[in-house]
Amino acid sequence: QCITHIKPLGDTLPKDTTETSPLKPILPRLQCITHITPFCEKLAKNTTLLELHFVRVGLDCLHIIPLALAISINTHLRTLILRGNPLGCPEELAEALAANQHLEVLDLSETLMGPECLNRLAGALARTSSLRALNISKNKGINSCINQAMESLAAALRVNSSLTTLIFTESDISNW
Repeated sequence: QCITHIKPLGDTLPKDTTETSPLKPILPRLQCITHITPFCEKLAKNTTLLELHFVRVGLDCLHIIPLALAISINTHLRTLILRGNPLGCPEELAEALAANQHLEVLDLSETLMGPECLNRLAGALARTSSLRALNISKNKGINSCINQAMESLAAALRVNSSLTTLIFTESDISNW
């Protein structure tokens, strides 16, 4: 079983309400969060889903909050692919990784991750013992402080003995 996309559900408020609302520019995002929350509540308790692929579906830092909570509770999910979503790096995602001791594969490639995110992620890596593979490729924001980012990742890897695959492509480490 694998969920591979979220379809935008469009405005659910009456047209006359959305036309005058000061929240009009963000209504589609708020409605998507409203629609993703019930899914996340089910995911938190789900015992059959082993892989979840949300690839280039527009998840951002707001959408990841209910998803991160579900991930922190779920004990059966083994693979989480979030590639190509503009997540940035909300603190909730790192906390979910640290709390979930069952997730084995995490793909955060092309998620607009910056050095502060890599630092949070490194902290979570130091506290998890289940993650076997991590993909942080194509996150050009890491390049701005590559030395600091790589030092925090190296420190986490000294503590974490479960990670066997680290994918870090299309990043500039020439100044490392």
